[in-house]
Amino acid sequence: MLIPNADVIGTDKLPAPAAQTWAGVAILLSKGLSALPLSARWGLLWGAIFGIVVTLLEKNFPKMRKYLPSPTAMGIAFVIPAFNSVSMFIGALIAYILEKRKPEMSDNFTVPVASGLIAGESIMGILVAILIAFQFM
Repeated sequence: MLIPNADVIGTDKLPAPAAQTWAGVAILLSKGLSALPLSARWGLLWGAIFGIVVTLLEKNFPKMRKYLPSPTAMGIAFVIPAFNSVSMFIGALIAYILEKRKPEMSDNFTVPVASGLIAGESIMGILVAILIAFQFM
C-alpha cells in the first residue's frame, strides 16, 4: 500500500539509508570491489584507515580515549541522513549541558525524554505516511 514497487526504495521519496547500505554490501560481496564506484572504494579505504588508527590509539593510549571520536558513531553518521546526525548531536549536547548543570535532573529525565522524542517522531512519520497514502496530504 505505501510502497508501490521496489524501485521507489532509495529515491528521494523513500531514501531508506539502511537498505541502501545493505544493498551496497550485497553488491560488494557478490560482484567484488570493482562493482563499487571509485569514490566508494576511496571512502572504504579511508574509513578502514580511520577505524584502525582510532582503535590503535584507544588501545595504546587509554587516557586519550575520551578525546577520540567513536568509530561506530562516525559510521552511523555516514549512513543516516544529515538531519538525523545533527538532531542527535543537538540532543547529546543538551544532555551533556544538563548533566553538568543539574546531574540529578539529568539522571531522571534524559533517557525518558529522548525516548519520547524518538517514539513521537516515529509515530508522526507513520501518521504522515498514512495521510499521504489516503491522499489527505
